[in-house]
Amino acid sequence: MRSTAPAKAASILTVDYEDWFHVAHPAACDPAVWDDLPSDIEDDTHHLLDVLDQHNAKATFFVVGWLAARTPDTLREIVRRGHRIGLHSYFHTPPNRMSEVEFQEDLLRCQRETAAITGVTARGYRAPYFGVRDCSFSYLEVLRRCGLSYDASVLAGFLPGRGQPRAPVAPHPTDSRKPSFWEVPIPAVRIAGFPVAFSGGGFLRLLPAWFVRWSSRRVAGSGTPVVYYIHPRDLNPAGRTTPTGIVRRVRYYGGRSTTQRKLEEILRASRVLSVEEFLSTAFGLSAHEMTDEIEGLTLVSPGR
Repeated sequence: MRSTAPAKAASILTVDYEDWFHVAHPAACDPAVWDDLPSDIEDDTHHLLDVLDQHNAKATFFVVGWLAARTPDTLREIVRRGHRIGLHSYFHTPPNRMSEVEFQEDLLRCQRETAAITGVTARGYRAPYFGVRDCSFSYLEVLRRCGLSYDASVLAGFLPGRGQPRAPVAPHPTDSRKPSFWEVPIPAVRIAGFPVAFSGGGFLRLLPAWFVRWSSRRVAGSGTPVVYYIHPRDLNPAGRTTPTGIVRRVRYYGGRSTTQRKLEEILRASRVLSVEEFLSTAFGLSAHEMTDEIEGLTLVSPGR
């Protein structure tokens, strides 16, 4: 039986491929207005890709399908530079705001869109806003049914309405009797028993660099890989923001002037892998175990 403990802890980098208007303001979240809004995603993503190239680091990009359809050249460039593609819904809608049928249709639409553009199978999923709590159905079962091999939607720290502070922090099979589907959580560090997230989004942008460094070493020292997550906009201090209240503005856009320095420190400190590369090297998952055919659509694995 395959061991569930990786031989060596490593860092994992994930990127949520979404634009500035996909969050923060209800009016901007209406897909009917998205085509009328200016976009920063391609410039921001190319800058991020250059930073990753400088450090020979790889990442998994969880892609909003609507955005993929409008930026196909950038999506192909992500793959050309050796990164992996995951799914982030078609319209940036979390599972807990959809029915089971709506979620499956949204997932398959995103999956087919990214595959048609890149020729590469998307193996993993991350829910927008980590919105998997209080689902009316088993979203993991839908992911398995659609041929995916892992989920990255659990934030194992405190975040009102979204965090899962009692969740395991290390990557693990969701069913130990059949370890073919994996959960890859965002970790937290416990301080006086309280789980504090630190490795992505507003946590990474707003927390001081010394705390991110200390927390990373503490998690990695336990043999657990640190899973980081960023957005291309996080590296652009001059990027656009939606009109919103101060709390939401800070949550989604605050601290961007510090993010690139923190990211480059992370990239220098360890070997940074995509989710797929980590699962392959640490647990021996093969390309066959991480791909599938989806309702007659044959998706192409990297390297074939």
